[in-house]
Amino acid sequence: MPPLAQSPFVLLELGLWILACPALLAEDDDPNALNQQLNPLIEQGTYHEAIPIAESAVEVEKHALGPVHHETAGALNNLELLFKEIGEYAKAEPIYQQALRIYQKVLGYEHLDTATCLNNLVHLALLYQETHELKPDLAVASLHIKTCHPQADSLEQ
Repeated sequence: MPPLAQSPFVLLELGLWILACPALLAEDDDPNALNQQLNPLIEQGTYHEAIPIAESAVEVEKHALGPVHHETAGALNNLELLFKEIGEYAKAEPIYQQALRIYQKVLGYEHLDTATCLNNLVHLALLYQETHELKPDLAVASLHIKTCHPQADSLEQ
């Protein structure tokens, strides 16, 4: 008879137990814990310090929920916000584009999160002096907001 630790059933059960027990997650593998670390740093304006945490949150969300999930897009939005705040517009833009594609695919073009992400991208473009390419999309996003979410005052940040 094989030793208990070598039994495939015991190893399978142990593996399932570990996967099923969220309390065993390391803090770096828990999106909520990462957000609890990230939010105060953003509020304090310590953006450079927050970037590695935001990058970890993106990877955790991708691993836990998949690369095309609205919470993954939310994590991407946090990361791009940090790059935008420190003036790294060229780094922020592709992250916004990725988040926007996810929102469009998962939530649809008329969802408030999609329109908000589009507005954020346009705002970034305004900062980056590229308004001629994205200005019409702002009108589309504004129309979506007014049509689908009349309680939203505007898209402006």
